[in-house]
Amino acid sequence: MLKRMARRNVLLFAAAAAFAAAEAVGAQPAFDWAPYDHLLHTYVNERGYVDYPGLKLNRGELDAVIAQLDHASPDSDPALFPTRIAKLAYWINAYNAFVLRGVVDYYPIASVKDVYLFNGFFSRIEFKAGGTELSLRELENEILRKRFGDPRIHFAIVCASEGCPRLAREAYLPERLDEQFDARTSLFFNEDRNVRIDAAGNRLFLSKIMDWYSDDFIATLPADQKEITSYVERWLTPERQAALARLRAPKIVYVDYDWRINDQARPDAATTHAIP
Repeated sequence: MLKRMARRNVLLFAAAAAFAAAEAVGAQPAFDWAPYDHLLHTYVNERGYVDYPGLKLNRGELDAVIAQLDHASPDSDPALFPTRIAKLAYWINAYNAFVLRGVVDYYPIASVKDVYLFNGFFSRIEFKAGGTELSLRELENEILRKRFGDPRIHFAIVCASEGCPRLAREAYLPERLDEQFDARTSLFFNEDRNVRIDAAGNRLFLSKIMDWYSDDFIATLPADQKEITSYVERWLTPERQAALARLRAPKIVYVDYDWRINDQARPDAATTHAIP
């Protein structure tokens, strides 16, 4: 315990020292995503599952990242986030880091649904960004969706559940954000767990995410293509596009969301949803 506390204090001191040094010379320090990037690479595997027992045991790194997010945000310190992309990268990273913190605080749990009733994990737990308290629901709906309007956010934010997109092993960075968004979106749509083309039954099975946020996806389409299949098609591999094109007015079936936690320690996590 003392070692973990000491490590956390060192990380916090280093972050504070960097801000102080920059302020002393009249410069505005860049927001440093390296600690969060290191945390993700350490505790998230290639398939997007999290080592929650390890993260809980050695939570100093996570606590330092949460403290960094509390210290500054695009709203409290806009000069640190001069572009729209820099702001968006912050809020995506903040959402995912807050989810990790929420799970670690209540771990062990089988699902985020176990924390509070009625989706309380998303609405009743509050986190601080730039000194302002907000819930995950507020962050997603009032900030990410309302301010930015990019439906690819739905494939970058991860609510610690099996039905979610896979958690990336790296922080989202302003200089690479568009590339990272495209990569996560393409990965999502080319996994059978999220998009499955049933040629024999003339059916298209889709993740429940495509149902819950259908307006976000359809809003980006041309006026003559306002169907969810048009958004899906643009992200598929050529082979899967051809398979979808062979369907004729397919029946769309939205798959029930899987709320099991994305935990490396889960007995079936090693075999669930292999990446294509």
